[in-house]
Amino acid sequence: MPKQTFFNLPPAKQRNIVYAALTEFTNKGYLLGSVGTIAKNATVSKGSMYQYFEDKKEFYIYLTDYVYSMIKTTMKMQLQSHIQIDASLGVVAEQSKEILWGIIDSYQSEICFLFASKNEQEAEIRMHIDKLSKEFKEQIIQPILKQLIQKGSIRNDLELEYLVLYCQSVMGICKTPLLSAVNYLEEENKLAIQMKKEEWNVIFDTVIKLATTGLNPE
Repeated sequence: MPKQTFFNLPPAKQRNIVYAALTEFTNKGYLLGSVGTIAKNATVSKGSMYQYFEDKKEFYIYLTDYVYSMIKTTMKMQLQSHIQIDASLGVVAEQSKEILWGIIDSYQSEICFLFASKNEQEAEIRMHIDKLSKEFKEQIIQPILKQLIQKGSIRNDLELEYLVLYCQSVMGICKTPLLSAVNYLEEENKLAIQMKKEEWNVIFDTVIKLATTGLNPE
């Protein structure tokens, strides 16, 4: 966790540091990412960074917590508000498409960092990301699948764990074109996913059409 001195900063300054770090670590990874560059882009001194965080590893781990928490909280709220559990699988897929696009469009820096963090190999960081991924699966994916099974929206003769893996595979396929759309905007010093909603709709619809064929109840 950051030191209390970080949380004592004005929210705008905290945000500048966080988003400068998201860009730097997404571009260069944990090992090559520079705390000095982050400080420069956030307009704070390099020395002050170590008044906020113990070291670079603690900083990076805090960023993973920040990103996962933000996306998890948003997705949970959206699923609770907009998914019709007792609707057909096609309707649920359409609603999920809108929710996912809203998150992708609203949290581009966070999504880019999330993609990049999956490639990190440093042992402690890898273990922490795996833990966050497991929590996301248990707190977001599994509950919604259980409800869909109970309401008869998807077939009930498959193990929940296999259904989770199935959903993760589908999202993995959707992730590939999103990665191709990631670009660095030099003037703004940030990464962005340069994809239109219409393009996302085509990608999602194509993948879901294939993926849901075997999940519809008889």
